Amino acid sequence: MGSRVALWSTVVVVLAVALSGGCSSTDYSCSNGECEVSLSGDGATTEVDDNVEVVLVGADDDSADLSVAGRSVTCAEGQSVDVSGIGVTCDAVGDGEIELTLELVPR
Repeated sequence: MGSRVALWSTVVVVLAVALSGGCSSTDYSCSNGECEVSLSGDGATTEVDDNVEVVLVGADDDSADLSVAGRSVTCAEGQSVDVSGIGVTCDAVGDGEIELTLELVPR
């Protein structure tokens, strides 16, 4: 009986994690004031260049909602926006993921 309870407890925990959508991933690389950033999964967060936090709030195939350095921004694939002096280009936007370029050097 104890092994059945343990098995069902494990199944419940695995299902709860899977249904919560808790999977996210981040990756970035910087060179000469320009950073390539990839975020996957709503809520994915990374800190670029030790002081610029980038959060993927949500994305679909048309646009992404982000927070960059504490400022909310929405951008579509190929669109460039300025966020408090940081150049943000949304290179690729997909369902729950985004690839973007940050220009941290003043333009």
